[in-house]
Amino acid sequence: MEPSDFAADLAKTAGADEIVPAKDVFGRTKAITGARIYKPMLGMRMPMGGFHRIYDTVAGSATLNLSMRLLAAMGTLSVVGIGGDVNLDLTALWLKLQTIKGVYAYGMVEWEGRKQHVFEIALDLMKNKKIQAEPLVTHKFALEDYEQMIAVNLNKREHRAMKTVVAFS
Repeated sequence: MEPSDFAADLAKTAGADEIVPAKDVFGRTKAITGARIYKPMLGMRMPMGGFHRIYDTVAGSATLNLSMRLLAAMGTLSVVGIGGDVNLDLTALWLKLQTIKGVYAYGMVEWEGRKQHVFEIALDLMKNKKIQAEPLVTHKFALEDYEQMIAVNLNKREHRAMKTVVAFS
């Protein structure tokens, strides 16, 4: 799910299979996965079915609660990065027997039948053109322009920035 058209376009360029617009998240989930959408007497709608794997890179209360609802039974939610305190409705977790995993940028994981470092997996995915990382780099800075880079990173939306890098000559 991506509320920003700019980020959605970058995700498509980088190899995302589907982009689910925030304004029609339940309708698109139903169309993509065949899930049946139920509306309980209390609370948010609950798809039965849904996505088998979701990566939540925001890790806030709203996105985590929605991700858990959109996740299929026995699905895995990977929470990427560092978030703060969150308030979770665990209904979907116990109802659908879901797994939640924390992911930071380091460590070993089980991938394609063997234990591998996450960097090795990422490099392999890029090498085999499964993902395109280059379009995600929207801004390059010389090291001496670090203050401008920080300013861009503090206001990514205004600068239409996704990832910024220092380009060494």
